[in-house]
Order: sequence, then structure tokens, then C-alpha cells
Amino acid sequence: MKDTEKKYIFDNPRNIKIILIILYVLCAVIFFADMFVHKHTYFFFEEKTGFYAVYGFISYVGLVLFAKYVIRPLIMRKENYYE
Repeated sequence: MKDTEKKYIFDNPRNIKIILIILYVLCAVIFFADMFVHKHTYFFFEEKTGFYAVYGFISYVGLVLFAKYVIRPLIMRKENYYE
């Protein structure tokens, strides 16, 4: 009997590995291309290579931690709320 389930592109682990490799290569290329791009900056620390990558990563991690430890306790319902 034939497999009736439809196969999608992300069902194959090989495809996921290929996409991750492409993502990592693109991140590295953009990070190193930052050395050759002329920037009009306002502050001295913006001129450093990879500043915006590090700033974005720190902001993302900070946002997740803020949501987990500050926002979640404020809006979370009690365990027996629906009973």
C-alpha cells in the first residue's frame, strides 16, 4: 500500500541541514562584508565590525528574558483557573 501522507520540504532532515548551512554562510558573509562597507555613524562604537549583529543578538535575548521573567508572571492565569 502506498504512503498516503504528503511529504513536505521540511519533513526531510537533509533539507533542514542544507537550509541551516545556507543560513550560517549568509550570516558569515554579511558579518565579514561589514568590514568593507562605509558607514556614516554617530557614535564611535558603531564603527566596530559586527556591532549591529552583537547588538541585535543581545536585544533579542534581552527581550526573551524580559518576556519570560517579567511579562509572563503578570499575565499568567492560575493553574486551576478553568476548573
